[in-house]
Parts: sequence; structure tokens; C-alpha cells
Amino acid sequence: LLAAALPSRALARRCDDADGRGSRTDDLVRRASLGALTVMGFVLGAVLGAPEIVTSPTAIMAGVVEQARIGASRWNGQSEAPVWRLYAETVWYGLGWPVLALAGVGAVVLAQRSPWMLLAQLAVPLVCLAVMLRQELFFGRFALPLLPSLALLGGVGVVALARIGAHGSRSPVVAAAALSLVVLLSALVPAIMTTARHNQLATTPDTRLLALQWLRERPDSPRVATETYGQPIVWEGSQAPRGYRLQRIGSFVDPATVSRLACDDTRYFLVANLTAERELARRTRPGPTGYDILARDGRIVETFDPFWPGMAAPAHTDNTGIPFWYLDAYARPGPKIVVYELKDEAAVCAQGRGR
Repeated sequence: LLAAALPSRALARRCDDADGRGSRTDDLVRRASLGALTVMGFVLGAVLGAPEIVTSPTAIMAGVVEQARIGASRWNGQSEAPVWRLYAETVWYGLGWPVLALAGVGAVVLAQRSPWMLLAQLAVPLVCLAVMLRQELFFGRFALPLLPSLALLGGVGVVALARIGAHGSRSPVVAAAALSLVVLLSALVPAIMTTARHNQLATTPDTRLLALQWLRERPDSPRVATETYGQPIVWEGSQAPRGYRLQRIGSFVDPATVSRLACDDTRYFLVANLTAERELARRTRPGPTGYDILARDGRIVETFDPFWPGMAAPAHTDNTGIPFWYLDAYARPGPKIVVYELKDEAAVCAQGRGR
């Protein structure tokens, strides 16, 4: 309905400009009709996209209340940067600066034509930010409601620049169409490159899968302990481990955890940088950590690195799966996984009991 409303409005304005006979009453009626049609399109799209709004309104409200409760605190991997900055970075990386620049041009054009039209276009993102910027929790997907309005403003910017470039041309329609295509393609280049890079990474074996294959090739059925992100997440119906006995641990930061696992004859420890970096940054207790014990009493037998040789990237809020940030540094998705083998499990166990 919204897609039909916009060209209908443009056609009505063109007819009025041509004959000049449109009365003020007729114009008000057309404006009201357009507004009603737009609202109907918004409601229809919302219901089709999320029918539970109508079928389960109580559950929706309960979910909103729960999200508000969870959103009051950051998660353990979240950046310390202000939430508004995280939204700005996400939109910058997600859309690319050319689209944002075009959206700025489109906003200026709409403001000159009608401030109310600009306000209507920005209503959804403004309401979204008014709610979400009061929360402390952030994930990149939280910025998705901002993108449609920015994309539409970018489209207005493309048309405005094309009209300016075609002014004075002998064939203004052809010139405007050609310039629109050039500007649009130029603006989409960063997004196209990012999409292609994501597709390439999505078809490349994850570091966790490489570690999984390495464990399956061990001939002696060892006991293995892994941090949460050191192995693929196990879902119902997932393939059970073959050739080794796996135990999942939140982290190895506590030395007592490593000692206990050593007493259980655990041979291999899979350390994932996503967990280790966060836990070490949060730790305030003095003294050695479980990672120190692994470095002292173990040896590195294998490393599965997602980065290109000589490259690295700082941990970010959304790097638990296919990376969204710093794509040029990644050769494959997944965390950096270091496999430690204890030289003497019994000695580590005894040291733990003696503490």
C-alpha cells in the first residue's frame, strides 16, 4: 500500500501543477487520503511481518517488559563505548558512508520542501532511539530499525543530485536517469563489497570446525575441556562427539577450574580468545589465573587462527559468529582457538589440592 501511495501522490501533484485548478479542499482531502493510506500500509506491514501482535498481544507485552529488564545492563563482551556511539558505528559499517551522505542530502531536501515530511520519515528511527538509547545492552541487530528510513532518505538524495546534475541538459530525463544510476552504484559499492566478503567467509570453514576435526583425529579418546566458544554450539539433534570426551566450561580464568579438570584426567584445553580476553579484562582478583597455569604447565599443540598472517583485530560486540567488523583482517570466521596439552595432569591436580 505504501509503495502504491507514493507514486499516486506524485501523480496528483503533477496534475495539480499542470492545470492549476486543484482547490484547497481537494488538496486537503488528497493529503488526508495519502496519510490514511500510509498508516494502513504501516499497520498491514506490521501485522504481516509479526502476526503475533494480533494473535498473542499478551506475550508480546511480556516480551517487551522482559527486554526492558535485560536491557538495563551490558553483556560481558560489550564494548565500554557509549551506546549512542555503538549505534553510530553499526550504521556506518552497515550502510557505508556514501549512503549516509546521500541520506543527509535527502534530509536537507525534504526539510526544504516540508519539515513535516521529514519528521514523518524520521518518526520510526527517532522513537526507536528514544527508547533504545536509554538501555545499556547493545547488539548490532538493534540498529536494524534505523536502516529503512535512512535508505529512503538516501534515495531522495540520489534523485536530488541527479536533478542538479541534469539541469540545463538537452535531455534532462535521460541525463537524470543516467546520473541516478551512477550515484546509486557508487553509493552501493561498499555494501556490495561487504556482502561479497561476508559470503566468502560464510563458505569458509570456521575455526571451531577445524578444531572439531582435529579432535576427531586423536587416536586415544582423550578427555577435552573447551571454553564456550571453543567448539560449535550444541543444539538438539547435533552430532555427538566422536573419538574424544568433551566437557564445556564457561572459562578457564579460575585456577581451581583448571586444577579440577586436571584431576579428572583432562588432557586438552581449548582456549578461545573471545572468552579469555573478556575474562582477563574483567578479573580484579590478584594472583595467577587458570590461563597462567596452562601456559606454565602445558604446551601449545595446535592453534586455529581466523586472521590472515601478521594481522589481528580487536574483539567486538558481534564477533561470536561470522565477523561484521574489521573484515579485511579475517581469513575465516570464528575465534582464535589455542589447544593446550598438560605435560603432567597429576602434578597440576596435586598443586591445586595443595593451594
